Amino acid sequence: MNVRAMGAVVAAMLFAGRVTAEAGGAATVPGRYGSEAREVMEYIQKTFWDSKTSLYVKSADDRTPDYIWREAAMFSALVGASRHEPRSYGPVLARFFHALDGYWDAKAPIPAYEPAPTRGNGNDKYYDDNAWLIITFGEAYQLTGERAYLSRAQETARFVAGGWDEQGGGGIWWHQSHKDGSKNTCANGPAAVGYLCLARLGPAKDAKAWVLAATKVVDWTRDHLEAKDGLFEDRMIVATGEIKKGKLTYNSALMLRACLGLYRQTGRVEYLEQARRIGNAAKWFAARETGVYRDPLKWSQFMVEADLELYRATGEDYLIERARTNADAYYAAWKKERPADMMSNAGLARILWLLADGETDAGKAFWKAADGDAPQKPAAGWNWRIGDKGEDVWLYAGLDGTLAYSFKIGAGGAIAAMNEEWGGTRPLLSPSFQGEHTDRIIQWTAWSNDITHEVSGLPKLEWRFNVTQGGCFDGTLSPVMEVAIDRHLQRIDVYSVPQEQWKTQQREAMQCKLSSLTRYELLPEGVLKIRRVMRIGPVKLNGTITKFGHLYIEAWTPFLRSPETFDAVSTEVDEEGQVSKGFKTGKEFSNYPHIDVTTTSGYAVAYCQDHAEQKTAVGLVFGKRQIEAAQSGNIHQLNLMQWDDGIGILPAVTVRDVEPGSIIEQTLYVVARKGLGRNMRDVLMSLATKIPPPRILRPAELEASDLREIAAHLTTVADRVGVRTEHLRALGLTPHER
Repeated sequence: MNVRAMGAVVAAMLFAGRVTAEAGGAATVPGRYGSEAREVMEYIQKTFWDSKTSLYVKSADDRTPDYIWREAAMFSALVGASRHEPRSYGPVLARFFHALDGYWDAKAPIPAYEPAPTRGNGNDKYYDDNAWLIITFGEAYQLTGERAYLSRAQETARFVAGGWDEQGGGGIWWHQSHKDGSKNTCANGPAAVGYLCLARLGPAKDAKAWVLAATKVVDWTRDHLEAKDGLFEDRMIVATGEIKKGKLTYNSALMLRACLGLYRQTGRVEYLEQARRIGNAAKWFAARETGVYRDPLKWSQFMVEADLELYRATGEDYLIERARTNADAYYAAWKKERPADMMSNAGLARILWLLADGETDAGKAFWKAADGDAPQKPAAGWNWRIGDKGEDVWLYAGLDGTLAYSFKIGAGGAIAAMNEEWGGTRPLLSPSFQGEHTDRIIQWTAWSNDITHEVSGLPKLEWRFNVTQGGCFDGTLSPVMEVAIDRHLQRIDVYSVPQEQWKTQQREAMQCKLSSLTRYELLPEGVLKIRRVMRIGPVKLNGTITKFGHLYIEAWTPFLRSPETFDAVSTEVDEEGQVSKGFKTGKEFSNYPHIDVTTTSGYAVAYCQDHAEQKTAVGLVFGKRQIEAAQSGNIHQLNLMQWDDGIGILPAVTVRDVEPGSIIEQTLYVVARKGLGRNMRDVLMSLATKIPPPRILRPAELEASDLREIAAHLTTVADRVGVRTEHLRALGLTPHER
């Protein structure tokens, strides 16, 4: 039975069963929470209901109609009451719904609700106010089957959807006139929940579009407003990108519900895990002594509702216990002293009715229909998402709805972390040498054996010129100039200008700016494309400008060496997915073998010998072609290296007689798979035939090149100061913002 049909059956159960019970007088609602909910509801009707206007007033003393977002909270309480006592509260619900037309601005280009009763043509509509109404009207439709509720929810959603634009990388504004200049969690979370409600209850032909809209909203809000602990900050000032901090229960609550809704619609487990993360982090909101949320009841009611929804999905006892603890405390406080405002009373009634649903078969059936028996089957195959954790930019690769691998973009645009995520996070890169964030990361490194400076105390190998993308041996980070994130194209560009020598002792003797673009493209089949474009600046040796007669640029890719992770490198996999050529760690491993790529398969794979078909294997594709260049003497080669806890796959280029202003380009593909086998081999072979070869372009060749614009921009950024950071989230800009 589909959700809509089940909803109709539940509505029939609720109304048929309750009318009989009420025929002789007041209905009997079984259970403690039902009795408490009825008591609070009767007080609300006596104190705040205006029978003349059919609206609810602000307080016992202020008899003016309350604001629309508070009326929305009251409407939700009435829906809960109507589920248990339809004969008493069903007619009130209908009258209230029609009375809210006084707030409805039908004369506006896109009609929606104003915060107060209006004559029309208003310009003071809040997107969050309207989003709340989508949710509660959807619940009313599922309860009663009355089409007017669904129709108004759909009309309201059209207005809310119009609040999205690409300023700030996306997201929904708080106010239609951009009051406060902000995009808020309180607008985006409810909007996503409302969209998913319409996907479930509205026409099937519209469901995919609503799910897509909800996904965009959730992903934007997570990327911009999620705090390190999984809870959510308040808002972003669009003009500056400043995040106004302040965690409130209702913000995180609606994001929890949105993630849970996406899990149910898409089957992607990462959304369920995000909802669980928020639920667990929400303990921060509760007072340690009592377990009661510190926010006022009018806000915290939404977190209690989220706890109950997550409990229905996971069955984790702490959620129902937390919901009951809060409800019991609120009711006890209410018995001592009634809140003066309408909304706090409505919030208490709402959560008591929700807990009462767990005491009745009809209430349980209603939420079973609303939640759905099980999520839809996840989208098959690989998918990517650009996201973040705290202050960092992350790339997430998922397979069949399950998070598989993650990559953190760090200092200089290098990959600072690569993790396997199947059943838990496990690092795949070699640990740092001495706690620095500049070495054991996926990056480029450049050195020259003909530009050297002798330094007493340094081994001869470290007399040479050496600049590394992420930064220096002492932990100094390379400056980042720009970060451009394009979620539509699934692409990230990082412009940086590495310039200091790897060893501190060499910085006064040798200087050169290597301005660099690192572009990450998220491709089908879980393939990560890395394109690096480097501009060679003037190089000085002891204050004198010189040039590189020889420049070696290496793709430094340091994987973790251990018996459970990687302990071998394959340079060829046969048609059956078996290793046919390779190097095992230990005495037989060849460090820096300088293999001409034309003699290879165009790729190398780090894998675990004893569990090759079960453990993660990571392939690096570099291609089989030599460097494109007008002059001879340049080499494209594969090097390898081992150390106590690492294995390096190191494709490299050596270029000769490099003029200042020259551009060097290199492309790589990273392919991670659970098990080294035929599928992985086929992907690697296909990519090895497609990958462009490295190339070097002299200044005179750039004008007619496709790299002309990138080269010009690399010249410009070389003169900037930049930001020395490994946390790139705050620097992330969309192409629109650039």
